[in-house]
Amino acid sequence: RDAALFAKGEEICMKHVLCFGDSNTWGFIPGTCKRYDEHTRWTGILQDELGADWRIHENGQNGRTTVFPEPKDFMTGLGALPYALDTLRPLDAIIIMLGTNDLKEHTAQASVNGVGTLILTSIRSKDIPVVIGAIVILAVCYTLVMLVVDILYGFIDPQIKARYLKR
Repeated sequence: RDAALFAKGEEICMKHVLCFGDSNTWGFIPGTCKRYDEHTRWTGILQDELGADWRIHENGQNGRTTVFPEPKDFMTGLGALPYALDTLRPLDAIIIMLGTNDLKEHTAQASVNGVGTLILTSIRSKDIPVVIGAIVILAVCYTLVMLVVDILYGFIDPQIKARYLKR
């Protein structure tokens, strides 16, 4: 397809997405040492859905954590992400799916702190796609929390509840 487009003189403007994560990104089949085929893995499904104008770069590693050096230092997202970003530039989007392995040995709060450390490191190193993605995720989370709080007010606050019951 690409060769045909070049032959016609059309410019290809492919978008590049890095999917950075752990065994879920790698495609680990639970209970085995095998990997799902490329069209069964979520990254492959994403590639199929987005089509030929997009290129999905998988960077998954079994056992990868956010910042915790267990079982090995090179398996942390903090250590591996800069190399992945450097080798795949320029990128249009980044999907970071880490934190599951952190919960094996640490609390959920420690996992959140690890993701926060990855974001701060990206800000300091001026990795703009990661920073933009983090801002979008934080904005969506904030909006969802505010929505839940507003809904709960209707159940908790008798004055608000009374206003809606009169209608």
